[in-house]
Amino acid sequence: MLDVETYLITKDTLSAPIIRHAEPQLSHRYDADDTSEATVGNLIGQGISLLLILGALLYFYVAR
Repeated sequence: MLDVETYLITKDTLSAPIIRHAEPQLSHRYDADDTSEATVGNLIGQGISLLLILGALLYFYVAR
């Protein structure tokens, strides 16, 4: 991700504008210990991922 603020400040200088990479801002913190709650969204996501994995395995089994 580029540092847009520095670029906008230095874009009109006689030399080239300064372009630098900005540190990513982490706005959400993932807590791996909080896995006890099984929500509907989690179950749907796990079901879709299971179907995709089984479909890929079945495809590779049939295609060989």
